Amino acid sequence: MLAVLPGASLGFGDVKLGAVIGLLLGYLGWGAVILGLMLPWLVNAPVAVVTIVRHGRKASQPFGPALLAGSFFAIAVLGVMHR
Repeated sequence: MLAVLPGASLGFGDVKLGAVIGLLLGYLGWGAVILGLMLPWLVNAPVAVVTIVRHGRKASQPFGPALLAGSFFAIAVLGVMHR
């Protein structure tokens, strides 16, 4: 939904990557899905603040690296919790 909204800055590459990551995290369970939804936004927040301060509100940045990092952290956290 975020890619088709007017003025949205989420590209379709990020949407496709998010779909693949969502399928993989869905296989691991609801806990992985919830963490996979929250962690990329938390990982990307400091980068977004710095980008907005330096370049203004219209600056764009890729969300894919945050998606990958957030899903990796979600898998790592769930792996540690299930031991």
